[in-house]
Amino acid sequence: MNQRLACQQFELAGRQHRFRLAKRNNAFTLVELLAVVVVILALAGVMLGITGYVRKRVALSTAKSQIAAISIALDLYKADIGYYPRTGVIRISASSACESTNNNLLYRSLSGTCLNCSKVYLKFPAGMIQSNFLTGLLNIMDPYSWPYNYYCSPGTSLLVSNVVCDNCNLGFVIGGQVNVATFDLFSYGMDKNTYVPGAGTCWGVGQNWLNPNSAADDITNWKR
Repeated sequence: MNQRLACQQFELAGRQHRFRLAKRNNAFTLVELLAVVVVILALAGVMLGITGYVRKRVALSTAKSQIAAISIALDLYKADIGYYPRTGVIRISASSACESTNNNLLYRSLSGTCLNCSKVYLKFPAGMIQSNFLTGLLNIMDPYSWPYNYYCSPGTSLLVSNVVCDNCNLGFVIGGQVNVATFDLFSYGMDKNTYVPGAGTCWGVGQNWLNPNSAADDITNWKR
């Protein structure tokens, strides 16, 4: 009886030993875990890079398509009215208030919500029309959540005004219409900056409007 009990205990001990060995063999070492983490991080970096590139390409294509659609709508507007919606003479302002005002004029003209307007020339997606937090006006936003810059003031020449140098927020640029016979319509691009020749005296350097490279990613109706 004692011999049988001893055999059973020996067999049980053998099973426990084999179980411990199997458990030990199935476990990951610290080096293996670190290798897995490195691989995961590398894959995540690649995916983020691809995602960022795709987003940039989609935003660029979207801006081009939207500019083309707005341009067609403006041509339809001109065919009915006889001229494109006229903006003020100020194209770009340090406070961006003039850009918002011109953009709102464009929106109201094409959406049929302006004074004496009854025809809708373009139906904008809901997410594309947003209230500008600076002015409270409804603006047509580009894929970078910035108002499209619309300008149509035929005959207005380029002139940088520095008459209010004591208040940098009021510096502005007049004129500079590229498409003299039609209109200018563009997105500032991902950096939300453009180049303003000569606008240095009154305007803060942080706006990058003195650097021609700040317009490198602009999407315009005369370049693209």
